[in-house]
Amino acid sequence: MTPPSVSNTQVQTLLTERLGLDVAAVETLRPGAWSTAFAFTEDHQHWVIRFSNHGDDFDRDAYAFQFSSPDLPIPEVTHRSSLDGVFYAVSQRVPGGFIDKLDRVDYQRTLPSLLGTLNALRTVGVTSSTGYGGWDVSGNGMATSWPGHLRASLEDFPDQRGAGWRPHLEASPTGAHVFDRDVIVLERLLNDMPNVRHVIHSDLLNYNAFVRNHRVSGVIDWGCAMYGDFVYELAWFEFWSPWYPQWQGISVAAEAHRFFADLGGDLHDYRERLLCYQLHIGLSHQAYNASIGRWDELADVTLHTTAIADQVR
Repeated sequence: MTPPSVSNTQVQTLLTERLGLDVAAVETLRPGAWSTAFAFTEDHQHWVIRFSNHGDDFDRDAYAFQFSSPDLPIPEVTHRSSLDGVFYAVSQRVPGGFIDKLDRVDYQRTLPSLLGTLNALRTVGVTSSTGYGGWDVSGNGMATSWPGHLRASLEDFPDQRGAGWRPHLEASPTGAHVFDRDVIVLERLLNDMPNVRHVIHSDLLNYNAFVRNHRVSGVIDWGCAMYGDFVYELAWFEFWSPWYPQWQGISVAAEAHRFFADLGGDLHDYRERLLCYQLHIGLSHQAYNASIGRWDELADVTLHTTAIADQVR
């Protein structure tokens, strides 16, 4: 479950000898949950190369580029291949810093651009693809319905990434009893969720959105991308808000409601949809934290998830 270990020397050799690039200044970047990243300069252009054990994530990155626009800037993937069983991808380096690192003032000033990005996601055309939920390598959803995807994603299937999380959850200090109790609440809410298809990034607050001069300058890492209800993206910000105390009092979901209402967005049962998707986010991240043995985070996420379930129990 950890990113592959790659040295700067290996990166330099790959870029110069295999890709034939005249590379300068290889720099180690912050790793992701699944990938190791390096920045480099070639002919005064700035690039990033990432390495992962999961090449399908890079396929999704390449597919997502077609959705790029001024409000939804997505870097182009220019090279994809593998070396000694490890997958790699080269893409343009996004300027700016992580949205996660903004203080309250800068976050507030960035909010209009962030709402524009969320609207660009909501309005992206999806007629060239099919299905719901997570994308396959061709950009099609792998589920037959949006509520069906959300249900299935909480099953511990042996062929999925992170498989085996259920026994880890049961053996954890937190246990599985609260998870099972809250899944019942989610199941009831899912009966009323709309079966709609929008592009959802589903990981924007995990060092995947960049900001420069109070504008979103890039959105990377589409490995968790899905087709479903755009409100899920807003629930993401709502669920994780306690992890960003510097932003307390600024609700992206509330601001988005006003913003999308003016644009004619479908906002019926908005509160119920937000609560349902927050509950799913919490439950899915309990599974994730159990799979990697992150017990303190599992306890915190479980507590927050249960507080959300209690609002509709």
